[in-house]
Amino acid sequence: TAYEIRNCDWSSDVCSSDLDPFARFVQNPQYKIVTWKSMFSVAREPLNLDVRTYESFPNSAIFSPLPYVPQVTGFWLGRVLSDSVLWTFYASRAMNLLICVLLMTLAIERTPILRPFFLLLGLTPMCLHQFASVSPDGVTIALTALFLAEVFRAAFGLDPAPLSWRKLAPVLITGALLGLVKQSYFPIVLAFALVPHARLGTDRKSTRLNSS
Repeated sequence: TAYEIRNCDWSSDVCSSDLDPFARFVQNPQYKIVTWKSMFSVAREPLNLDVRTYESFPNSAIFSPLPYVPQVTGFWLGRVLSDSVLWTFYASRAMNLLICVLLMTLAIERTPILRPFFLLLGLTPMCLHQFASVSPDGVTIALTALFLAEVFRAAFGLDPAPLSWRKLAPVLITGALLGLVKQSYFPIVLAFALVPHARLGTDRKSTRLNSS
């Protein structure tokens, strides 16, 4: 999917040279143990845009392209810096890792409570694996953490004054982005109910927020 977005091509036609080097590692037993020699041999293979094969991605076609933005940016940078399929792939992973780490760092900085929990969550092996991959799950996890951090800040912040629209904007924006990233995460948005009614200010504002 990230490849399709990068090329503005939704037909799921993927360059054969994009898939062959990785298929070689998966399908051939002699490549099960990856050595530096085998890695560099694959890295020397250039991208061939003239030869394309059809690959179907039905499971990812229903989702928003938003969680693929970091990977697409990495693909673009990899294409600019090198014509190697492998280095383009790793550039995509590196960019995804960078964005996810920034989102988790922002979540830890913004939340007024449970900071050790957010830190430990980001350091779990599964989270690190997803952050350093081309999967959209890394962005989904990091954005979920940021949304919860903004909810906790609105609900348990030190400022007792009613929240203005400006202070509520981060909650609304991250909630909307989370809904775009993965629709099945919609129940998490209900965490907004943790914000006390008194913190929302007027009844009119509270009604608008609850209805939205």
